[in-house]
Amino acid sequence: MDEWEILLFVCIVGMGLLATIAFLFGKIGDLWLAVADLQDDQQGVVRDLMALKTEVDAMAAREAERLKKEGKNL
Repeated sequence: MDEWEILLFVCIVGMGLLATIAFLFGKIGDLWLAVADLQDDQQGVVRDLMALKTEVDAMAAREAERLKKEGKNL
């Protein structure tokens, strides 16, 4: 092989490696974005569950107070 053929081969292999690395980093970037989106969704669900728990606790307290009053009146 001549020197220019070797140089051309090295350039082609290098470009192939760079394309492979860029492709893999693109996939990793997409994966990180998906994970971040899922974490945001999870935080929203936790926030909604905490609000629901607060409402249920308040309802239980009102019901206990009502039953307590009914018990005294009977």
